[in-house]
Amino acid sequence: MKTLLFLTLSCILLIACQQDKSSPKSPSNPEKDSKNLKAQGKAKATFQVEGMVCKMGCGAAIRKDLLQSGCVVKVDIDFKEKAKEQTIIAHYDPSKIDITKMKAIIETTNEGQFTVTKTNSIQGK
Repeated sequence: MKTLLFLTLSCILLIACQQDKSSPKSPSNPEKDSKNLKAQGKAKATFQVEGMVCKMGCGAAIRKDLLQSGCVVKVDIDFKEKAKEQTIIAHYDPSKIDITKMKAIIETTNEGQFTVTKTNSIQGK
């Protein structure tokens, strides 16, 4: 009797576990997260920036502020040691933000530490 009860409970447990595995789960695909749905990087802008002293601190501050706009999906930093200007590349949705607003974000980061000297925008990736 105990063996029959044990087998029955084991079968129920196995069936329940199998059903749990096949149940739909929320997507974990990064392309489908809400940030990427809000802003799809259809354009690329480059900024020549003065005032950066390091890639990790200064670059991270600029990246964080641009990404927080919700309109920029990726920021690349081309930091060259001892160069007067550094290059920031922002991938963004031009229907949600323009180059002037991104420039303003960069120039207000770290209490106005940075100056954008040159910009360039390329539509469509």
